[in-house]
Amino acid sequence: MCAADAIILAAPTYFLGANASLKRFVDRSFALYAYIDRLFGTPSVGICIAGIAGKEGHGLLGVENFLKMTFTDSKMTRVVYGALPGEVFLNEENRSTAAELGKSLFNPVVETMGPRCPVCDGDSFRFLGGADIRCMLCSNRGTMDASSGTPVINIERSDHEMFLSKAGLLKHKDWLIGMKSRFVEKKAALKAVSVAYRKDGTWIKPPQ
Repeated sequence: MCAADAIILAAPTYFLGANASLKRFVDRSFALYAYIDRLFGTPSVGICIAGIAGKEGHGLLGVENFLKMTFTDSKMTRVVYGALPGEVFLNEENRSTAAELGKSLFNPVVETMGPRCPVCDGDSFRFLGGADIRCMLCSNRGTMDASSGTPVINIERSDHEMFLSKAGLLKHKDWLIGMKSRFVEKKAALKAVSVAYRKDGTWIKPPQ
């Protein structure tokens, strides 16, 4: 990834979400913080592949999360449909989408339609009650106003950002490192909490 001029990510949808390999990679990506200067801003595009039209679930959000959490500059993401290996390219619309994605890699970001998060450009939101919403990509909170007939999204940056800037990345890195010292400090108290639960229920350990 550090040597790449650009990154193209494609992930299949399994049970309405991106394949677990994608999340497994991101969950182990703390090592990437040693390469922020080399990875930050690398052009990228993402493709979520689903076997049934409209059944991608949160697969595209998983792809977008991967591109953000690996510090890339996401130019465009799309969903394409095809259940069998290679089937996506039997569809002319999908071939056009692939060409569009490729052209976008080294060009300015294409403006997209519909309500978007003004902080991270995400388009997935959780409705928290009333007008309150949370962007599911950057996890920042705000409001939605649909009084004009067209939804207007207002999202505010939080004090703890995870991928929006290099400075934010470095701050989050320091926070992660600080968690180790905090764990050592509170280890005894945390252990007491977890040990108290061991006497209840039936615990099943996975095979080694």
